[in-house]
Formats: sequence, structure tokens, C-alpha cells
Amino acid sequence: MKSRHSHRQAALCGAALSVLVIAVSGASSAWAADAADAEGATGLSEVVVTAERRATDAQKTPISISVVSEQAIEDRHIYSLTDLKDGSAPGLTVTPFASRPFSIILNIRGVGIMQDTNQPAADSGIGVYLDGVYLGRPQGLDAGLYDLQAIEVLKGPQGTLFGRNTEGGALNITTKKPTGEFGMQMVGGIGNFGSYESQFHLNLPEYRDFSVKLDGMIQAHDGYVKNPMPGQRDWNEAARRGLRAQVRWTPAPNFTADYAFDISHTEDTTIFGYTLKAANNVTISPLSSVPTRRIDVAPIGAILQPSLGDQWGHALTLAWDVAPWLTLKSISAYRDLYQDQYSQPGTTGVPITASLGAGQNFQRLSIAQFDQDQYSEELQAIGEVGRVKFIVGGMYFHESTADQAQAFNTLRWDTSGAASGITPVVYTPFGNSVLGPNACITTPASCATSYNNFYGQPGQTTLVKGLYPNIGVDRASQATTESFGIYGQATWTPPILEERLRLTAGLRWNEDRKQGELLVVNNTLPYLPDATGQLTNVQGVIKRSESWRRVNPMVNIAFDIAPDISVYGKWSTGYRSGGFNSRSITYSSWDPEDVSMFEIGLKSEFFDNRLRFNIAAYQGDYKDVYYNISGNYNTFATDPKTGQLVVVSGSTRTVEDTYNMKGVGKVSGVETEFDLAPFEGLTISGSYTYAEVTMPLFTDPVPRPQINAAGVVTGYALNTPTLYHQLYTPQNRVTGAINYQREIFDNATLRLHLDGAWNDGQYSTASDVSTGTKDANGNTIYLPQLKTETGAIFNGRISIADIPLVDSGAKLTLAIWARNLLDTNLLIGRSGSYVRPSSSVTGAFNDPRTYGATVSVKY
Repeated sequence: MKSRHSHRQAALCGAALSVLVIAVSGASSAWAADAADAEGATGLSEVVVTAERRATDAQKTPISISVVSEQAIEDRHIYSLTDLKDGSAPGLTVTPFASRPFSIILNIRGVGIMQDTNQPAADSGIGVYLDGVYLGRPQGLDAGLYDLQAIEVLKGPQGTLFGRNTEGGALNITTKKPTGEFGMQMVGGIGNFGSYESQFHLNLPEYRDFSVKLDGMIQAHDGYVKNPMPGQRDWNEAARRGLRAQVRWTPAPNFTADYAFDISHTEDTTIFGYTLKAANNVTISPLSSVPTRRIDVAPIGAILQPSLGDQWGHALTLAWDVAPWLTLKSISAYRDLYQDQYSQPGTTGVPITASLGAGQNFQRLSIAQFDQDQYSEELQAIGEVGRVKFIVGGMYFHESTADQAQAFNTLRWDTSGAASGITPVVYTPFGNSVLGPNACITTPASCATSYNNFYGQPGQTTLVKGLYPNIGVDRASQATTESFGIYGQATWTPPILEERLRLTAGLRWNEDRKQGELLVVNNTLPYLPDATGQLTNVQGVIKRSESWRRVNPMVNIAFDIAPDISVYGKWSTGYRSGGFNSRSITYSSWDPEDVSMFEIGLKSEFFDNRLRFNIAAYQGDYKDVYYNISGNYNTFATDPKTGQLVVVSGSTRTVEDTYNMKGVGKVSGVETEFDLAPFEGLTISGSYTYAEVTMPLFTDPVPRPQINAAGVVTGYALNTPTLYHQLYTPQNRVTGAINYQREIFDNATLRLHLDGAWNDGQYSTASDVSTGTKDANGNTIYLPQLKTETGAIFNGRISIADIPLVDSGAKLTLAIWARNLLDTNLLIGRSGSYVRPSSSVTGAFNDPRTYGATVSVKY
């Protein structure tokens, strides 16, 4: 008997096939039709993409693609990839990592999601390319973007042309290049929450075959949740600034050299976290609260400062048309990234114990450093011989990463002399009301009992020096990656069927090599595992070295039913690289994930290019999916006197291991998009996506130790097989936009824009909630995990563009804009259980309504 999931997949594919059949039957007479527009008509403009590593018409490119155009970037007030989190890019989910919002979680089709984006030896399954250069880390993806040509969302495995870590798809970001003609644009704006923005773009005239372009940007806003602690920053602050310089050299008509240098700086504070339901065995502080919606001011102040990120890079792209049928291309790049990271959660629903005794420490501050550099080289031969278009290439990528982290409580209930047992809080590692706010940083001995750190003061290891040298280091690691790839893809148009048929095949070979070292765990050297993986009482640096090879084929058959209607069928594969977990006390490793996917699609235009409609359906197997699993909090050794296994050390540190799932997951879905231009000046667009990801039951392979009061391990217990949900994957998602423009005076243009996005919720925590009880078969009983809230977000913009400035040749644009126009409150992160009394519910809300005005002058 087929499962419900199988029937649903069949129904989805059947619906997509029905659309294809209707298109075929309705287009039989359209092949010879006149494709010219009617007199005075205005159709949809062509969308050019580089998804096949060369410029092509998106409607003639047989894969599922969504494009955020230059105009859409302006209309939606997009300054970084973070601004796509409202769902404005169809099929793409963008979620800032709550504790470190400069790290972005990307998801396409529910594949390749990175749970812990701060891992230095783990990779996202969505590749991000900037002008052909692969960006190796999710850290720093919130940096400012400016003067973009487009953001292309390439869906499904892109393992053949784009390589490793594109099993879910790729983001292909392209920027505008130097024009060789003088041009300048200046943009300035202000808004609520103290926001301000500025952009500067300058093109210089070509001189002796050299063209230069300069771009700069500044953008910032105050926090969305105020911090009542004096001298501290607010939650949800952001600031970005950056500069890019480009030089184009064209010494001959058939040769171009493009050099680019960019440098950027970001400052972000933590997204405010909410306790939305307290567990029944927890007493909430009367100074705190359990809110039901977004709040403006935190009930308790906390130590909070912004995370600081700096990155810069060089890129050199050479293109040489050696013959009319062949272009050779080289893309060389070096990039460097450094961050000081600070994470402090929200202060709603702060628990206190029944008896405070000498006091209770709370409000955990996490501090980390992250350092990364990468260099890459890619060579391509792109050409066309007769009926064959081809690309052959090779790539080398090298990356070095290092991280360390410290975590400690910054607040403490002061119970001295209080009849009620609760009085105002005082600072701990950062000082107290008597010694001052910085006393414990500079002179830890003077802090006496107020000094609080999970792992004591430093000195047990000299391998790492923390950001705060008087506080112990939780963990530290370093890793290097080398990747080699060779690929080729060719499209053949056979001399049959009026040359409507196109056959494409591609193949890529990749080898990844990773080496890593775990330097510190819980402020000391790790305990080394033996040959069986069990920990010993011998300490030292844990070293790992792994290599993996993959071959990723692709086959695509496309057929033009009519000049503006085509169908295609595609089979493609991709993978996400393996790695090591720096939060694991054994530095556990895992193998790559693999995806194999079938896709069928229709791309069509009707009514003299006034209506564009595309649909794709896909189904695939998802193998060796890896998840982070909470690990043992203790390290053990054998007592030489008794032979019993005893606890060597214990901590409250969150430890995790990473494991590949056994079995095969199933991925399926449907993606539709349309654009309609019913009359001149008006464009209506929309999309609907359905995505379903089903994972096999996962059995945690880690035996959990049973420890008695004496610290002796009396045995081990295995966990019950558990259902894991794929994260950040709404099952149903709808987007829409309306754009209208018309000339109003002196060639000035009035432009109106409104867009909206809705989804039916997604998981932000993978596992269901354990009740702690077992059924008749001895299996643990679980309650369903919560999804995020269902709802829609709307954005809008009104502008008067290209107002001539008298006798200057310049044009002025005035605009007002708003994001989350209706100030909708939605929980975009939520986990826990309202049903289980002992379970709390935590989460985060979306951004409040933001609005502002901008002025642009263009020469």
C-alpha cells in the first residue's frame, strides 16, 4: 500500500503534468504565429541570467529560477541578504541565526540547511556566489549589498556547474560593472528607529582602455527592543558600511580584465528572544513577564554590545575570446573575514529558584571570535561548435577557519538583606554595584564570590587567549579545507523537429580534504578518545583528517512547443561536504549529504509577451542527512582501584555531536511563478510554492550514561527512534507584487509598488518534545513540535523618479517606503510545547513596521 506521502507526491506530479498537457494542446497552432507586439503594446522585458555560466534568457534556460531584479531590490528596500527574510524571493527562505544575526541560514526546497551556522568546519547546502566567486561562510552574509544587477535563486541541485555545497541550490549575485562613461548617483534617506542610509556610485570615463567604478554605502538602525541597563546597546540593532572599487581593462576588443576590491564592516546585536510560556515548575521573576506579542522595552536590562564583523576581498576575472567559437575565462579571488561575536538573549520570563540562598546567577552572555580566509581559482572554456554549446572548467578552493568561545552569566539576584528574597540585580563577571561595572574584567581577584564563570579562570591551557583574558574559554578549534573540481557540460541541438529539441548533459568530479584540531573544551585540553571512540583520561589536542570524493552528473531534455513555450525534464545531483563538530567533546566528524532529484517544468509566454507563466515539479532522494544531537555533558575515565567508569569532569556546557541519518529522506514540491502586464505601466506578479520533506526516523547512536550519586557510571541507555523535521521549510508559500508607473510631468515617472508574502509556518527546532514517559513497548512518548506562526507581511514604496533638475542634466528621485506595512506580529521562531506543563515555549518575533524616505540624485 502506498503511503499518504506517496499519494500526495503522485498528485503533485500529476497536476504539473496536466498543466504541461494543456499547454501543449493549446499551443499547437502558436508555432507559426506572429510574435511581434501589437502596435503601441508593451510586453514583459527579457530577464537575462547567468545560471549556465553564460548570459541566457531566463525563459530559455531549462531550470527553475527566481530572479530578484535591480528594480525589485530598490522597491523592496533591500540592503543585504537579511532583507530577503520577508519571503520576497520566491522559493528562498532566509533566516538570521537568532543569537548571531550576521550568520544567515539559507534554504531552497528544504535541502542543505545549516543548523549551527557558526561551526567553522561545517558548510551550508546553498552555495552563494558573488560575481562568480564562491563565499565559503554563512558568517558575514548580512554585509551590505549595493548597485546589484540581480540576485538569481537557482533551485534544485546545482552540483554540476556550481559544485560542492549546492545540493539545495545556489544564489548567484551579480553586480553592475564599470560603463566607461561618466555617471554618478547619490542616495540618502532617514526612517523610524533612528535609521539612516546613504549610497554613492561613480563611473569615470574610460582612459587608455581603463574604466573605473566606485561604490559606497552606509546603513544603520537603532534597536527594536530597548535595553533598560544604562550604557548598554539595544536588541536588534544593525549597522553596515562598505566600499567597493572596480577597474575594467580592455586592451583589445576580444580581451577584458575586471578587478574588484571590496571592504565592509557590520555591527549587529542579538535578536531579542522571548519566553512565551513558562514551565509549571519554574517561578518567573516579578521583574520579568511572559508577553503575548512583541514588546518595546525589555523588563530587565543586560550587558549587551554589538558583534563586529570585518571582511575584505580581491577578485580578478579575465575573459579572452580566442576565437569566434571559444572564450577562455579565469576567476581568481582572495577573501578574509574576522568577527568578534556577542550574544545575549532576551529577558522575558526570567526564572528564579524557590530558595535563592546566596543568590542566583542568570542571563548568559556568549562571546566568540571567528576568523576565516579563503582563496580560489576557477578556469573555464566556454564555446559553441556547430550544434553544440559547451563549458569545461576546473576549480581549486582553499579555506582556513578558527574559532573560540566564552560563556558566562552576567547578572545575579542579590538576596543580601532582603526580606522578600528578591532585590535588584547586580553585575557579575563585569563587576558589581560596589566595585564598578568593569572590575571583574581587569581585576578578577577583587570580585571574590561575585565572580562567576562556568569553567573558572583561565590558565589551564595556554593554546588560546580569549577575548576577555580573565575568563575561561569554552571551546576553540581550527580547520582547513581544500577542494578540487573538474566539470563539463554540453548542449546539443539535433537537426530534427525544426531544431526545437535541446539535449544537455554534464558531469563534475570533486575531491574535498578537511583537517581540523579541537584545542580547548571547557577551558582545558580535550580528553582523547581511544580506538573505539570511548574517552580516556589522557588529555591532548584532538586532530581529525578526512577526505571525500563525489561525482555529480546531470541530464536535461528541453523541447520548444512554440516560440514562447518550452518544456523540460531534468535529473541532477548535488552534495554538501562533511566536516567536524567543534562543540563535540570528541570533535565528532560526519560524511557528506547527497541529493538526487528529478524535475519537470514548463516555461511560457502568451499574449504578445504580456503574460509569463512558469511551473516546475520535483521529487528526489535525500541521503545521509546530518543533524546535531545533544551530546553527553560529562567526560569519563576508569578508576584504577575499582575498575569502574567514573566521571572525570562535568559541566553545564551545551555539548553536541553530529551524525548522518540512516535511510533515505524524500523531497518533493511544486513551484509556480507568473508575471502579467495587462496594460502599459501595470505589472502584476506572483508565486506559489509547495515543499514537502520527509525524513526517516532517527535513532540517536550515543548511549546515555546512567550515573549514581558517587559519580560512577552504572550503565548506558539508548534513546528511542525520533521523528526529525526539516527546518525553515514552509509547506505552502505565496508571494505577490503589484507595480504601476506612468509619466506625470517633464518625463518624470510616478511609481507605485506593493508586495506581500505569506507562509503556513515552519519548524525552527528539529525534534519533537519528549514527555519523559514511555509507552507499553518502552518507547519514549513525544509531543508535536511547534511551528512558527502563519501570516503575511506586506511592503510598499511610492516614488517620483527622474525629475529633471534645471540646467544640470541631473535627475531627482523622491521616495517613501515601508516594510511590514501593517505592523504584523508573527513568531518567526518558536519551539517547545503548550501541552506539556513542564515544557516552556520560546521564540522570536519578526521585525516591527519600519518606514522612511529617500532622496536620490543621478547624473
